Amino acid sequence: MNFHKSLIPYFLIPLILIACEETEIRPESLELAVVEGFLYANSPVEDIHISRMIPFGSDSTLNFAINDLSISLNDGEQDYLLTASPGDSGYYHYSGSDLRIQEGTTYTLNFSFNGEEIRAETQVPSPPSGMGISTPSVEVQQIDFDAIFSGGNRPNFNEIEPIEISWENSDQSYYYVLVENIDSNPEDIIVGELPFGRPNFNLITEPTEASTYILLPQTLEQFGTHRIVLFKVNAEYVDLYENASQDSRNLDEPLSNVENGLGVFTSFNSDTLYLEVYKQ
Repeated sequence: MNFHKSLIPYFLIPLILIACEETEIRPESLELAVVEGFLYANSPVEDIHISRMIPFGSDSTLNFAINDLSISLNDGEQDYLLTASPGDSGYYHYSGSDLRIQEGTTYTLNFSFNGEEIRAETQVPSPPSGMGISTPSVEVQQIDFDAIFSGGNRPNFNEIEPIEISWENSDQSYYYVLVENIDSNPEDIIVGELPFGRPNFNLITEPTEASTYILLPQTLEQFGTHRIVLFKVNAEYVDLYENASQDSRNLDEPLSNVENGLGVFTSFNSDTLYLEVYKQ
């Protein structure tokens, strides 16, 4: 499931851009480890990122990744030693084939940094149940953006029923939805607006306790196959999201579930459906 890294939300940036009054880099500011760790049920462990705390306003060209740590992941029965990924990225992964991230299991991340024992844990949630979609396909007219202003045809989005993605949620758990076009070279619905093309369509919702998400047809940008992934998330992820709106006066005390460090270590479970968007 190679789409995982693209799911790491932009709101995590405040965890590593820590506010301070000085714009210069102070040595003591580089002594705290920041964890961005994500486990996905039934998937390899490859999204564990460790870096030093970055003072707000520092030189962003510097590499704050930490690449020489001895990191273990424990499932309550066994320690699994993680390996630094290639390059100076600060990412770590498990290279063996004997570790399977399972629902209901509590995983603990451990490593030492600057004389401190860094520790964080997460319990993998159960998978979503009852996921469904109101229609597996829609037909949309291709629109010439320039022709619209010359009296040409306008989009037929109002003729298409909103697409409802639903799931069971009797216990008010939190979920978010990813919608992404997975075609290798998708064709745009609206042409003429961006002469050099655009990246594959990608939409990520905020966490919700609801049991439905309405995908509006006018949100779609490309024809082709769209993967719709429903993620069940833990409280630590939701807490981080809800606190991401803090202003710069509070950035020196970011929310964290990492002992003796900063950041988040959390886990996800998911289910997947597909939507085909055809040219009318």
